[in-house]
Amino acid sequence: MGRSFRVETHATLKIGRTCRDIPLFQDERASLEHAELSWTANGFWVRDLASEGGTFVDGLPIPTEGKSLHIDSSLRVGQTVFRLEERRSVPAWAGWSAAVGIPLSAVIIGLIVLAVRGVSYEPEIRFAAPIAQGELTSDQVAVPLSFMRRFGVDHRDLRSRRVTDFDADGHSELWFPLADSEVVVELHGDDWTVVAELPVDCSDRPGLVFPDQECGGRRFRMVEGTYVAVQLASPVAWIAPLVDLEPDDDPLLERQPGEPRPFRVSVAQMPRLTGFLRERGIDEPIHYLACEGVFPGVRAQVLTQAGQIHRLEPGCLGAMSTSGPGLNQSMSREDPVAIAFTANGFDALRRDALTYRLGDPDGLFRQQGDDPRLDAFLGVPDSRAIRVSFDSDPVAQVAVADEARLTGLREWVHTEDSPGAAPMLMASIDSQGTARFELPGCAVVEVQTEAWHCLLRRWCRPTTGFLTAQEVGCTDQPRPLMGAPYLGGVHVSGVDGLEMWTDIDVYGFAGQIDVNRVRVGFRDTSGVPAP
Repeated sequence: MGRSFRVETHATLKIGRTCRDIPLFQDERASLEHAELSWTANGFWVRDLASEGGTFVDGLPIPTEGKSLHIDSSLRVGQTVFRLEERRSVPAWAGWSAAVGIPLSAVIIGLIVLAVRGVSYEPEIRFAAPIAQGELTSDQVAVPLSFMRRFGVDHRDLRSRRVTDFDADGHSELWFPLADSEVVVELHGDDWTVVAELPVDCSDRPGLVFPDQECGGRRFRMVEGTYVAVQLASPVAWIAPLVDLEPDDDPLLERQPGEPRPFRVSVAQMPRLTGFLRERGIDEPIHYLACEGVFPGVRAQVLTQAGQIHRLEPGCLGAMSTSGPGLNQSMSREDPVAIAFTANGFDALRRDALTYRLGDPDGLFRQQGDDPRLDAFLGVPDSRAIRVSFDSDPVAQVAVADEARLTGLREWVHTEDSPGAAPMLMASIDSQGTARFELPGCAVVEVQTEAWHCLLRRWCRPTTGFLTAQEVGCTDQPRPLMGAPYLGGVHVSGVDGLEMWTDIDVYGFAGQIDVNRVRVGFRDTSGVPAP
């Protein structure tokens, strides 16, 4: 798309996948040598070279002997369409003017480019077929900057997995697989409405009615214009081997769980779960339970149907057991340290773990490898046949909560000496200029960002400063808080217990840098140990 080829009147050009004159390497419907373009006394002439798909001029197949090609005529070879354009020559008197004017113009333009602090641009993507946007139908779609900066993606990296119109309203839905999610947007002219943010492993599993999606054992359904989780294929248990702290001759060894890994499990005799909860004073159905030791310092607790955390007394680590193939026989015991019973409970448990360990429920600033235990906890569930049993009397009552979206931040019950990470207040910056954040207490942070799109400028380098932040609320004088370059990545800095995290997503190459997204997080670390 957008390429052009100069056609000389004294030469004959061949078009095809193996032709050097006009190559069509990526057009699978073009033949190796598809067509030939030449000049005759009557103008340009195109001839088909016995291709499989034929050659078309202005939408009509050409005869065997060929067909004339006029200015503004279209020529289709395979899936590629050319248009013949006329490039007019300049008058003779303009030659000497160009010799002086062009260099002078280049100098003036160069000075203007150096003086301009930012260059605006309009990102667009093209599709092989027209996309319906209500009354407008086009194969060229503008990508809103707000979408790019929300998801940290450059329009040059967008590839639509499919195009649908499942609600038959004349507005297409585009499915974009991103790095860690799949985003579904509905087009309304220049506006993109985000219909869903799904996991990356979604599919139309047989038996599902489209647009229902099966995503890693969770079923998502379109409800009132957006996707919600409606079912978990099976409970997910985080199972950890019990590890000896100090082996000795005492049969009652003190143990702690190792790194928990998620497994898809079945629950033997589900009524025993109700009895287990009743014995601990819980009468409400639950989304998940977390046993003591799921992370150091965490108490045994459950998330109830109402979205509340309740502590379990006594705990649950010794009241459950596992059986089935695939367990590690070298360990004396492997116990579940947490179980999610609903799809929304599964998401809530992982978010609550991120909040406890990082203070960041969305894991925006999580770095793989910094916390191996958290990395194991957030892994993809294994599908081995494992059964979980509860050591309780059965009670005929449903103990699993109904599927419902769980919002807000929850604080796990923990020991006093392991308070977890301080909660992080997060926000996104989506445009150049100054952003101001008023935080709890006296802290006020001002964040200044330079040009988000810079082209061929000497100060637009990866190591050049892009973001600066200062605290202006707690003292009379502003205090520098952070300076981050165009280079991108996660940056951490702080002053007097105020910690600032910044994640800058960039797309850059020779002389051009586009900033796609800026996310910031703040927290008070005074007296709070690191996780």
